[in-house]
Amino acid sequence: MRVPSRPRGSARLPLGALGALPAVVPAVAIAQPAARGTITGRVTEQGSGRPLADAQVIVVGTQIGAQTGPDGTFRIAGVPAGPVVLRALRIGFRATTQSVTVPSGGSVVAALALASAPTSLEQVVVTATGGTQRQREQGNAVAQITPDTVALAAVPNVAGLVNGRAAGVSVVGVAGTTGTGARIRIRGANSLSLANDPLLIIDGVRINSDPNSYSPGTGGQSASRLNDLLPEDIEDVQILKGPAATGLYGTQAANGVIQITTRRGRQGAAQWNAYAEAGAVNDRNTYPANWGAYGLFADSTGALTVRSRGCDLATQAFGGCKQDSVINFNPMVVHSPFRTGPRLKGGANVSGGSERSTYYLSADYTSEDGVYQTNALRQASVRANVTARPTSTLDVATSAGFVRSQLQLPRNDNDYFGYVSNGVGGLAYDNAQQGYDPVGPNVIDRLQSGQDVNRFTGSVTATYRPLAWLSVIGVAGLDNVNRFDNQTYPPGVIPPGFFGLDVGYRESDRFTINTSTANLSAVATRQLSGAITSTTTAGFQYQRDDSRGTTGSALGLAAGTSSLSGGVSQFTVGEPFARNALVGGLAQEQVAVRDRLFVTAGLRADKNSAFGQNFGTVYYPSANASWVVSDEPFFPKPDALNSLRLRAAFGRSGLRPGVNDALRYYRPTAARVNGNEQSGITIGNLGDPNLRPERTSEFETGLDLTSFGSRANLELTYYNKRSSDALVLVPSPPSSGFPAQYRNLGAVSNRGLEALLTLVPIRTDPVAWTSTFNFSTNRNRLLKLGLPSPVIFAGGRQRHQVGYPLGGYWGPKITYADSNKNGVIEPNEVVIADSDSFLGNSLPTRTLGWTNDVTLLKWLRFSALVDYKGGFKQYNSTEDFRCQLARCQGINDPTSSLDRQAKSIASNVDGVATGWIESADFVKLRELSLTATLPTEFARRARARAMSVTVAGRNLHTWTNYSGIDPEVNSVGASNFAQSDFLSQPQVRYITVRVNLSY
Repeated sequence: MRVPSRPRGSARLPLGALGALPAVVPAVAIAQPAARGTITGRVTEQGSGRPLADAQVIVVGTQIGAQTGPDGTFRIAGVPAGPVVLRALRIGFRATTQSVTVPSGGSVVAALALASAPTSLEQVVVTATGGTQRQREQGNAVAQITPDTVALAAVPNVAGLVNGRAAGVSVVGVAGTTGTGARIRIRGANSLSLANDPLLIIDGVRINSDPNSYSPGTGGQSASRLNDLLPEDIEDVQILKGPAATGLYGTQAANGVIQITTRRGRQGAAQWNAYAEAGAVNDRNTYPANWGAYGLFADSTGALTVRSRGCDLATQAFGGCKQDSVINFNPMVVHSPFRTGPRLKGGANVSGGSERSTYYLSADYTSEDGVYQTNALRQASVRANVTARPTSTLDVATSAGFVRSQLQLPRNDNDYFGYVSNGVGGLAYDNAQQGYDPVGPNVIDRLQSGQDVNRFTGSVTATYRPLAWLSVIGVAGLDNVNRFDNQTYPPGVIPPGFFGLDVGYRESDRFTINTSTANLSAVATRQLSGAITSTTTAGFQYQRDDSRGTTGSALGLAAGTSSLSGGVSQFTVGEPFARNALVGGLAQEQVAVRDRLFVTAGLRADKNSAFGQNFGTVYYPSANASWVVSDEPFFPKPDALNSLRLRAAFGRSGLRPGVNDALRYYRPTAARVNGNEQSGITIGNLGDPNLRPERTSEFETGLDLTSFGSRANLELTYYNKRSSDALVLVPSPPSSGFPAQYRNLGAVSNRGLEALLTLVPIRTDPVAWTSTFNFSTNRNRLLKLGLPSPVIFAGGRQRHQVGYPLGGYWGPKITYADSNKNGVIEPNEVVIADSDSFLGNSLPTRTLGWTNDVTLLKWLRFSALVDYKGGFKQYNSTEDFRCQLARCQGINDPTSSLDRQAKSIASNVDGVATGWIESADFVKLRELSLTATLPTEFARRARARAMSVTVAGRNLHTWTNYSGIDPEVNSVGASNFAQSDFLSQPQVRYITVRVNLSY
C-alpha cells in the first residue's frame, strides 16, 4: 500500500492556508507592545445576585478572557490600556456587556449580571481549529447536549445519551446485548459503499468509534468503541450535522461530526463528587411460540388413517393430510435462557485548582451482566484533565483517559448457536433439547466469545496569546486501542455434524489501532472600526490511522485447552495492516457588524494517502451568515418576541475511499507446477489511479426564535445536501477473471426539515416545568449510479435503485382473498405480483424526541423521554424463516388472521417473503426517572454537603403495530444498510437506583 511521506502539494498547503493571515496583521505587530492593565470583577445572576461560576468573560475584539470561579469572580491580565468592552456569557443565561477603561499598568473593577434564559445564542461552540465561537456567530444549526446526573442514571452508554435528544440525529439500537453498539445517522445516509457513521472528536482529537469492533463471528452483534467513553466524564456534546457545518473539518466529515468535551477543573477548593448505582437488566419481550399440527396422512392404500405431526394448512390444502389438532410450545418461556442481569456502577471525581492551574480527576468501575449467561461487561476507567496557566498569555490543557474493559458476547442472530435462533426457531413440543433446535442452552452456555481492551486517549492543547488580538492554538493527541478478540468452542460440547466443530475450535486475534492528531492554527481578531470586527483563522492539520493485527485459528483442541497451541488441524494465520495519512490546510475569515450580523467564508484543502496517485488536492469551500435581527434598532420590540435570528450556510466536505481502493495489488495463492505446490499470485484489486474522495455539498437555512420572556424557543432548519463522486463497485466481465473495481460514479441526495421547540409552561418557586420537542424528516434518494443497470443489490430484500432511497426494501406485492369463504387462506387464494415494487425505507425518515423535566419544591425532580421513529419498514425475517420451516402460527393455526395466513403461505409455498416487510414505526418510553434531593441532615450523616437519590428506567414500553418482537433490532449489527429482524436479541429494560454525593 502507498503512504506518501509527503503528499504532493503538502508542503505548500499550510503555507497557502496561512497566507490569509498577514492580510490582517499590520506592520505594528513588530513594534513594542502597548502598556497593559488588569480587569477584576464578579459575575452574578440578575435579580437574585447569586454568584455565577463557569461564566466566560472576554474582552471584545481580542483573544483575551477568563472564567469565573465558584464565587463568581474573575481576573483578566494583560489587557491593552484604554476603553474596552467586556462580554460575559454562560449556558442558560443571556450574554451581557459592560464598558470599562483600563489604566496603564493599573487595575479596574467590573460587575456584570446575567439574566436567566433556557436557551441562548451565546452558547460556545468548538471550531475545527480547537478554538471557540458563540452560536450567534454561526450560520448553521448545532445540537448541544449537556448531561447531568438525572440523564446519566438512565443511560448505559454514550449512544443512549445522544438518542432522542437532537433533531436530525437518528440513533437505532441494533440489539439488547450488553456491550454492543448502535447505528447513528445524521441527516440520512450519504454513501453507497463507504461508512455513514459520523466523525467523533474528543477534546480536539479524532478517535476510533467503530461500531463493529469484533473479529470472530457471533451472528450480527459486535462490540462498539463508542462504549469505551464514560458518560460521567462528559461536559458537553456538540453535533455538527452536515457539510454546511463541517466544511473546515474536510475529508471524513461529510456524515457529520460529534464533538465531545470532557470535564475540566474549576478554580477554588476541591469539590468531590461520588456516585453508586445498582440495578437490573431484564428481558421483558414477548417471544412467539413454535407451532405444529397433527392430522391424518395417507396409508399404503391411500386412505387418511395415519396420524402424525406436520399437517400444516398448506399440506392440507394440497390434499396431503387432514388436520385434526394444533399444538404449540414456547421454549423461550418454559425453559427460559434469560436471567436478571445485575448492573453495578461506582465512581468518584474531584475538581478544583487555583488561578494558575485547575484539575479534574475521575475513576469509575462498571459491572453489567446481560440477560444471557454468556454476556457480561467489566469496565474500569480513569481520567486526568489538567489545565495550567504559566503566564497570562499561555494556557496548556492536558487530557488523558484510560479504560480497561472485558466483554463477553453471546451468539445470536443468524447463528446455529444462538439462543433466540434455537428457541424461536425451535420445536412445537418439549424434548431432550427442551424444545430448542438444533441445540439447547446447555450447549450454548459453554461457548465463549470475549474481548479484552486496553485503551488510552490523550491530548495536549496549548493556547498562546502573544498579542491581545492574536492567538496561536496547537493540539496534539493519540488514541491507542489494544484489542484482544477470542473465541473458544471446547471439544465435545457441540454435537457432531456442525462443520467439524465438535472437535473444538479456537480463534485468537490481536489488534493495535492508533489514531494520531496534530493541529496548528492562528486566530487574529481586530476591531476594524467601532462597528466592524474581523476574525481571521488559518491552520494546518495532520492525521494518521494505523491498524496492525495478528490473527489465528485452529480446530481439534486438546481437552482442557483453550489456546491455539492446543489445536491440531486447519491452522490459519493472518497479519492485517492498514495505514492512512491526511494533510490539510484551512483558512477562514469572519466579519462581524455591531455583534449582530456575521458573515463567514472559509476554505479547506486536503491530501490523503487513499486518493488515487493521479488525483491531487481536494478543496472544500464553506460560507455562512447569521443575522440577529432582533438586535437591530429598527426591529419592533413586542412583548411576545424576545429575539429572532436568521441564518444560512453552505459547505462541502468529503469521505475518503477505502485505504487500498485506489491501489492495484495482488494476493498470494497456491499453484501447482510440475506436480509440486508453489506460491503464486492473483490480482486482489484492480485499483484506480484517478480515484477521488466522495464530495458532499449542503445548503441549509433557518431561524431561531425566542418569545414570551424566553418561555418558548424555536429553532427551524431546512437542509438540502448532495453527494457526488460516490464510490460504486463496478463488476468486471466474468470472462476476465478480474475482481470488481471501485469507481467514482454515483450521486445521492438528502433533504429535510428539523425543528427544536423548548417550552417553559411553568417557572415558579414551587413548580418548574420544561418541555422540549425535537422533530426531523429526511428524504433520501439515489440520483445516479453510473452503471448500465440502475440497480445494485444491497443484500437480502434490499437494493440501491436510481430514484429511490438507498437500501430500500423491494419485492413482489402479495394479495389474497378467501374465495371459498371457509376462513382459511389456501395457496391458490394468494396472488404474487409478477414484478418487484418498492416497499419502503429501511432507515427512519421521521424522528421525534419529547423530553419533560418537572421540579417540585426544588427537591423532587421528574424526567421523561419519549422516542418516536417512523416512515420506515422492518423485515420480519424471523417469522419468514419460521414459516418456511412450518413452525409459525399462520401456516398451522386456522384461527389465525387471514393476513397472517396469507403471508405464511407466501413464505412456505412460494418462497416470497415480502409480506413480512412491515411498517416498523414505533414509540418508546425510552427513559423515566425520579430524583429526590435529600434534606441536609441526611447528607450530613454521609458526611456530605449534598445528597440525591435517583430511580430510573430505560426501554420501559413500546407502542407499535409491527408483528415481530421488536422493530428496533438489526441482525446484521450496525451495518451500513443491511437491515432485518432475524432471530435477534431485542432491546432490554434497565431499572437502576443511583445515589449521588457531593463533598
